Amino acid sequence: MWVKASNLEGDWAGPFAYGVGPADPSPSLTFSPVVTGAPGTPAGLIVTGSGPYNLAFTIPAGLTGLRWRGAYNAGTSYLERDGVRDNGSTWIALQDTLGNAPPVLPATSNAFWELVAAKGLEGTGTGDVVGPAGAINGRPAVFDGTSGKLLREGPIPFSGAYADLSGKPTLGAAAAMNVGSTAGTAAAGDDPRFTSGGSTRSEALLALEIADLKGSRLGMIGGVADAFDDETGVDTAASVNAAYDAANDWYMPVAPAAQTDGNGSSATGASLFTLISRVFALRNGEKMVSIGVQTNVANDVTVKIVQRNSATNYTVLQSHTFAHPGGGWFDFVLPAPFEVPASGTFHVGAVQIQGQTILTRSAARAYLAGDAPVGPATSGWTEDSSGPVRCAHHTCRRT
Repeated sequence: MWVKASNLEGDWAGPFAYGVGPADPSPSLTFSPVVTGAPGTPAGLIVTGSGPYNLAFTIPAGLTGLRWRGAYNAGTSYLERDGVRDNGSTWIALQDTLGNAPPVLPATSNAFWELVAAKGLEGTGTGDVVGPAGAINGRPAVFDGTSGKLLREGPIPFSGAYADLSGKPTLGAAAAMNVGSTAGTAAAGDDPRFTSGGSTRSEALLALEIADLKGSRLGMIGGVADAFDDETGVDTAASVNAAYDAANDWYMPVAPAAQTDGNGSSATGASLFTLISRVFALRNGEKMVSIGVQTNVANDVTVKIVQRNSATNYTVLQSHTFAHPGGGWFDFVLPAPFEVPASGTFHVGAVQIQGQTILTRSAARAYLAGDAPVGPATSGWTEDSSGPVRCAHHTCRRT
């Protein structure tokens, strides 16, 4: 062993011999459970005892989560994991910083900040719908202008049992004066909204509704509101293209009309055929509500609605089977009216069943063996000008 003799360089004394003593036993150590300290605090170690020794460690927790600081401010000091809002996006601090702003999109990070949520696309509107500062209870809201963003108070209040709009609205007290106290007129002193208006579509529709509810015409400046649900004011004697349907309480341009291929005589079907009458074509643009078949014997009858594509090609559009009571003509009412298209040729017919007693007559027809199904156009039809047909007719109402 050598020792320093002085502070001079190279001045050592020795060597000296030393003895070796007995080895001490190893120290005995125990450990307490590790304590988790608060984030940002220093770690610690506490040793207690004189053998055995006890060691107690304190380890600070790491930073977690995001501490929201609001809008970014260049003069504010931010700590690691502080969150801010800048230019519509959300950012989290990667380290303590002052005066270092988040980057501008499309960049998503710099040395101090990382993007959490990017700003969304700009909307195309101009904001929420804005209404007046105040309103009268029960009045409807209507658009103010054409922007679709402004509302104003409507002119006519809802009242009574219909104030919650669960039924038809009624006129409030401000419009409850004698609206048409004499049938077909608007009496003096009536609400000016009806006697001096009528220039807009909304006013005209409102007048028609009132006329319909009153069951009479309503006088308006420049004309008369008439719901045409009765014959009041209609010159029935001079009318040639209008008729009132009392059963349905409506007016139509023409009265319900029927087409028929005539009466037939009794016969027995020789085989199964679909027979189409070409005596008439369905009137384009009308609604067919029923098909009639003439037979004197009660039996099941199948009727057809078809479109003629050519002399040998037809499309079956509808097929209905019903119980015919016998005794002559019987009208089968369609489940839903058939709207005859505006163009094309359409006919009706019925199925002839082998051995079934029917009424037929010779007329222009088209036929196909079997019961022609509903579906795509089929070929193999035959047309002739004189052959047996089931005497079918239909009833139409114009739309």
